[in-house]
Amino acid sequence: MESSSLSAELKNQREEELKRIEEDGGKLSKEHLTKTPGESVKVRPMKHKTAQELELVVESLRRVIEKQMVEMDQLKTQKGKLEALNAKKDNVPAMELKILDLESQLETFLK
Repeated sequence: MESSSLSAELKNQREEELKRIEEDGGKLSKEHLTKTPGESVKVRPMKHKTAQELELVVESLRRVIEKQMVEMDQLKTQKGKLEALNAKKDNVPAMELKILDLESQLETFLK
């Protein structure tokens, strides 16, 4: 008898929940679906793209990738030039010392 009463109670609870869901179903709005109060839900319509449209997208993405690769190569060469300039700039104090040393040697030879 216990199982039948438990079964009946569960059935009643389920029916009550279904009624409540049906009643609240019409009241369901964007506010119930969002995580934050100001956030809105945007549902985009599903469009089926044809193979030709997808090929156009792929081709445009290839062109973008190629352009970025060219830009990256240009930036690499520019980086190399800047590193060379930086290395020369780092050698300036050493070169100045060498020039002073050579000037002093030249003065000793001229005297």
